[in-house]
Amino acid sequence: MLQYPGGAVRSFCTKLGLLDPLGLPGNSIRTAKYTLLSFLPVNLFQQFTRVANMYFLFIAFLQLIPGLSPTSWVTTVGPLCFVLFINAIKEISDDLGRHRSDAQINNSCVTVLRGHEEVLSEWKHLQPGSQIPADLLFLSSSDSADLCYVETANLDGETNLKLKYCYRGTKIVASAVDARTVAASSWVECEKPNERLYVFEGAVVKADGTRDALDVANLLLRGCTLRNTDWVIGLVLFAGSDTKIFRNRVRAPRKVTQLEQNMNFLVGTMFLLQVFISVLCALGQNAFNTSRLAQMWYVTAPMVFPDLAPGGGAVLVQFLRFMILINQLIPISLYVTLELVKVMQCTLLTWDLHMYHQESGTPFLCRTTTLNEELGQVQYVLSDKTGWSVSGNPSSD
Repeated sequence: MLQYPGGAVRSFCTKLGLLDPLGLPGNSIRTAKYTLLSFLPVNLFQQFTRVANMYFLFIAFLQLIPGLSPTSWVTTVGPLCFVLFINAIKEISDDLGRHRSDAQINNSCVTVLRGHEEVLSEWKHLQPGSQIPADLLFLSSSDSADLCYVETANLDGETNLKLKYCYRGTKIVASAVDARTVAASSWVECEKPNERLYVFEGAVVKADGTRDALDVANLLLRGCTLRNTDWVIGLVLFAGSDTKIFRNRVRAPRKVTQLEQNMNFLVGTMFLLQVFISVLCALGQNAFNTSRLAQMWYVTAPMVFPDLAPGGGAVLVQFLRFMILINQLIPISLYVTLELVKVMQCTLLTWDLHMYHQESGTPFLCRTTTLNEELGQVQYVLSDKTGWSVSGNPSSD
């Protein structure tokens, strides 16, 4: 069997009921970050990557040690839980939008060949062997020259139209049923799924053993937009996570705004200052107790935890106590206020009538609630295009 640059070949037959035996995935996609099971651990992990949240968790842990804290743990745990809750609600709201977008795409209907009939099917139920547009072999089109035009802006940013040529063995057919009849005794061998957008190698193997070579000009990729062509017929080669657009998909990094970076730096600086003050106070108290405690007959010390006799243990305990006492150097109320402000800003942006597109009835859509402060801070616009920027509305000035 032939070997191609993508690895071992994969083959499947176009006959009804004989799909790829490798158990390849369907055409369903998922771009959302969370599921019901992963939301809590993943969200908490991301939230505790913030320096402030780690700091308040550390203070709350110290306050929960019996006898150590001079203040109640409620003053720290309560606001911290509120901040985590607000952030979780924001993430749920953002991810629900991604789930809705995924559902809209997965539930889109296309015409699929079932037996000898063309029926409507949802994208998420498609598998290699079905005649629908995913990463598919181009079989026929409405164009008299047996070609079609596609726009690949979603793949490579190019808006100019590209020509695709149908497989020559099925260029005369005008329906999926006819294509099935022509190709009933043929099958496709092609490279394994890979991320190369501009390279494809495969072949259509006929019953007599002859091969018709295929290349990237015969391949319609998922994410392309059909232009100047009424319809196309194709055979799905790669579906869902095997498509080239998903193979090129990079996991979105966690975005940190400049404000949050500055706040992390300030929190780190204030924490070091807090440690320095606590060390000085603990050493000062230990020195005072060493020189004066014996003379102060009216002060009784049990000499057990947490009131230890002067020494290294007493210094450590008093250091932790002072850390708890002066933890207000880093105000948790600042983060509570900041999260509430972000939520209100997103709400006001959605309600803004100046950002409402009346012709399409589309309001402002806030896809994330964590980058508000970055709006309007564009300093440079880099472009490889030349010419004037014009409006699509001919009546615009």
